Amino acid sequence: LNRGKLDRSEQERLHGVQMRSCEAGMQRLQTENERLINEMQSLLEAKSQIEKALEQQTKLIDELKAKLSTLDKNEDTCEASNTVELLPNERDELLRLRANVEELEKCLTAASEYDEARRNERVRLLQQLIEQQNCKVQQLTETQADWEELLATLQIAQKLEESARAELQLKHAELEELNALFAEQNEELRQLQAIALLAQSNKEEADENVQTNCEMLQAKLNAQLAESAAQQRQIEELQGKNARLERQLNEDYAEEVARNQRQLRALQTKMDKLKTERNEYAERLAAMESELQQLKKSKRDGLVLPPEFVVLPKNTLDACASASDETATFTDANGNTSGSESDSNERMRILTKVLEAEYRRKMKRYDLHIHTLLGNIRKLKKTLRATEQRAAHLTLEQCKTMEELRELRLSRRQLEELRLKCEHNQNTIKALEQALAMERQKFEASDLGKAAHITRDSAALEASSVEPAHEVANLIDDYKKLIQQSALATRRPKTSSILELIQRSNQCVPNLHKLDASVDGLRSDLAHFLSAHTRHMRSAASAQKLDGPSLLDELRAATESY
Repeated sequence: LNRGKLDRSEQERLHGVQMRSCEAGMQRLQTENERLINEMQSLLEAKSQIEKALEQQTKLIDELKAKLSTLDKNEDTCEASNTVELLPNERDELLRLRANVEELEKCLTAASEYDEARRNERVRLLQQLIEQQNCKVQQLTETQADWEELLATLQIAQKLEESARAELQLKHAELEELNALFAEQNEELRQLQAIALLAQSNKEEADENVQTNCEMLQAKLNAQLAESAAQQRQIEELQGKNARLERQLNEDYAEEVARNQRQLRALQTKMDKLKTERNEYAERLAAMESELQQLKKSKRDGLVLPPEFVVLPKNTLDACASASDETATFTDANGNTSGSESDSNERMRILTKVLEAEYRRKMKRYDLHIHTLLGNIRKLKKTLRATEQRAAHLTLEQCKTMEELRELRLSRRQLEELRLKCEHNQNTIKALEQALAMERQKFEASDLGKAAHITRDSAALEASSVEPAHEVANLIDDYKKLIQQSALATRRPKTSSILELIQRSNQCVPNLHKLDASVDGLRSDLAHFLSAHTRHMRSAASAQKLDGPSLLDELRAATESY
C-alpha cells in the first residue's frame, strides 16, 4: 500500500510538472503571437508612409511634366514665328529641367519597382506568419485533445490501480484465512506421500517396461540386420548372374548377327552369280533364236548355214557335222548344189528339238537354283526371326531381373530406414533413461523425496499423528514447489504478473516533455495499454466462469501472494 501511495504521488508530481510546462509553452506562444501582431502593425505603418512619399513624388513629377509641356509649347511657338530667339540662360534652364524630369522619371520607375517588390515580400511574409499562426493554433487544439485523451487514460489507469489494490487486499485477507487452515492439511499431505510412493512404483514399472521394449527392439534390429545381410548377398548373386547372362546374351547375339551377315553376303554373291548366268543364258537364247530365224530364212532361200554359226553342245555339233557330211557326200554324188527339201526339213526339226531340249534342261536347272536360293532365304529369315525372339526373351528376362534388383534395392533401403529408426529409438530410449535417472536423482535430492524416503523407512515406527514442526515446514516447501510447477492450472493471476502489470502501467505513462514530437507514440501506447486491459478483463471473466477453487488452489494462490 505504501508503494502504491508513493507511485501515485510520483505520478501526480510528474503530471503537475508537465501541466506547468504546457502552460509555459502556451504563454510563450501567446507572447509570440502578440509580437507578430505588433510587427504587422509596424509594417502597415511603414507601408502607409511609403505610399504617402510615393504620392508626393508623383505630384512633383506631374508638375514638372506640366512645366515641360508649357516650355515645349513656347519652344514651338518660337520656332514657328522665327522672330524671337531664346537666351542662353533660358536654354540652359530648359535643358536642366529636362534632365531633372528624366531623372525623376527614372527614380519614379525604380521606386515603383522597389515598392512593388517590397509589397510582394511583405505579402509573402504576412502569409507565412498567418500560416505559422494557424499551424500553432491547430497544434494547440491537437495537444488539448491529446491532453484530454491522456487525462481519460490516466483516470482509467487510476481506476485499474484501485481495482488491483482492492484485489490485493482481498488476496491478503484470503491469505490470512488460509494461514489458519494449514493445520488441516496433514491428511492431504499424507495422501500426497502415498501418491509419491505410487508414482515411484509406476516409474519403476515404466523402467522395467522400457528395458523389455529395448531388448525386444534390439532383437528385432538384429533379425532385420541379418535379413538385410542375406538380402544383400542375394542381390550380389543376382547382379553377378545378370552380368553373366547379359555378357552371354551379347556374345550370342553378336555371333548370330555375324553368322547371318556372312550367310547374307554369300547368298548375295550367289544371287549375283545366278543373275549374271541368267543374263548370259538369255543372251545365248536370243542368239539361238536369231540363228533359228536365219536358218528359217536360209531354208526359204535354200541355203544351209555353216556349223560354226550354230551354238550347240558338243554332241549336237558332232551330230550336225556328220549329217552335213552325209548331205555333202550325197550332194556331191548326185552332182546337185543343195539337198532335197525333206532332208532340210528333217534337219531343221532335229535342230529345233535339240535346241528346245537344251533350253528346257537349262531352265529346269535355273528353276532348281532359284528354288534352292529361295528356300535358303526363307530358312535364314526363320533363323533370324528365332534369333530375334530369343533376344526379346533374353531382354524380357533381363528386365525381370532388373525389376527384381530394383525391388531388392528398395527393400534394402527400407531395411536401412528401419535400422536408422531403430538406432534413433535406441538413442531416444537412452536419452529417456538418462532423463529418468536425472529426475530420480532430483526427486531423491528434493525435500519431498527425502520425506518420502524417511516416511517409507519409518512407517513402522510412527505411533502418533503429531508431526514435528520441521517436517511440516519441509512439506510446505514441497507444497510450494508443486504449486509453482502447476501455477497455470487455476488460471488465477500471480503476484509477479500483477507487479509486472503495475510496472508496465507505470511505463505506459507518457512523457509529456516529448508531447510535441511523439503524439503518435502516445496513441500507440494507449492502444497497447487498452489491449492489455481487455486481455486482463477477459482472463478475469474466464477465471470467474470456473467453479469454486479447491483447497489446493487456495494454497497455490496463497504461495503466489508471498
